[in-house]
Amino acid sequence: MLNEVSIEIAQAQIKKNRAAVMAKINLNNNMSQGFRLVNVKDYQQKLQQLKNKIASFEYANGANKQQDESIIDIMTRKDSIHDYLDQATKNKIKSGQLDNASRNQIANAQLKRKQLFMMFVETIEAQEALKEYAIKIASVCNGVVKQPPGAYFGVKDFHGALDKITNRKRNYDIGDLKDAARMTVIFENTEDMVAAKSMISLTEEFIKLQHFQSSMKDRYGTGKGNNAKYNCGATDAGYKDIKFFLKMNNGNIGELQLNTKNMMAAKKNGHIIYDILRDGGTLDRAFTITNADVIKKVGKNMGEKWFSFIKNRVPKAKVALTEVEKLVTRLKGNVSRGNRSLTVDLTEIKALSSVSLSIYEQGDNARVLLD
Repeated sequence: MLNEVSIEIAQAQIKKNRAAVMAKINLNNNMSQGFRLVNVKDYQQKLQQLKNKIASFEYANGANKQQDESIIDIMTRKDSIHDYLDQATKNKIKSGQLDNASRNQIANAQLKRKQLFMMFVETIEAQEALKEYAIKIASVCNGVVKQPPGAYFGVKDFHGALDKITNRKRNYDIGDLKDAARMTVIFENTEDMVAAKSMISLTEEFIKLQHFQSSMKDRYGTGKGNNAKYNCGATDAGYKDIKFFLKMNNGNIGELQLNTKNMMAAKKNGHIIYDILRDGGTLDRAFTITNADVIKKVGKNMGEKWFSFIKNRVPKAKVALTEVEKLVTRLKGNVSRGNRSLTVDLTEIKALSSVSLSIYEQGDNARVLLD
């Protein structure tokens, strides 16, 4: 009788979860890359193919080889999955006291890792197509294409993509990763940028997704008539752009950003503050930075040259910048003592936010941030 009862419970659980599972697979109502089912045989075959490629292929681009080697390391190294788990789950693994929540997190991270691997070749194809698309737009509208650094035409790094859908946004499914293929077109002025926006709006790549509210975000608020629905304000940090999601020929979604030179200069100097604050949640209480990549970026990018630039080009930020200097000095002191973490208090959160807003405010001010 116990076996019969167990079977009934399992069937009831399957029935209860069926709607949720089908909702993930049938994503017609959401702009998504789609929910990826992983065939074990196909997965093992693709993994072996990549190993063979690394062993025998003569790479013309060293970054491409490094990316492939990194993927193999992430997919095969026994403890690599730990990099995509929260600290509580890591502690439970270490103590050998796993509960259901930690087991689910491990299983979820393992699934996303495989899904991303199976999708990655398609993402590279979409990145190449998006680059050609951006070049066409730029050539007509006096723009300059900015290809992100890195392997395979600037596709989002495999580790960074997996980190985003696990550590940074654990509630994301693989289908929510729509910026792995990404490109930017930069313009001297807003007039040329708006002309490019109008041109993109008429292309098949956008029309396929235009019924989704999130298919375009116009943070400059230039939309009129039917396109006014895509208008939205600047980010909380003050940053502006015009962002499109485009469906490329292979079915993958890519992200194309349009912006002005001056706002891109603001982004170059203000993005490090975003890196610091993005792990702070609602930013209404102190938080601790433990992300090694963020710690490294702060040490590299927020040096004397950065502070001098902000003081000279963004005079409104001078008062708040004093608190930020103290924060960076404390971080460097921590690192020198082997402590690669930093607690950011409310005063420092407000100072960082204030500096960020001032930088992006200057991004709207003609060419004031340009050399």
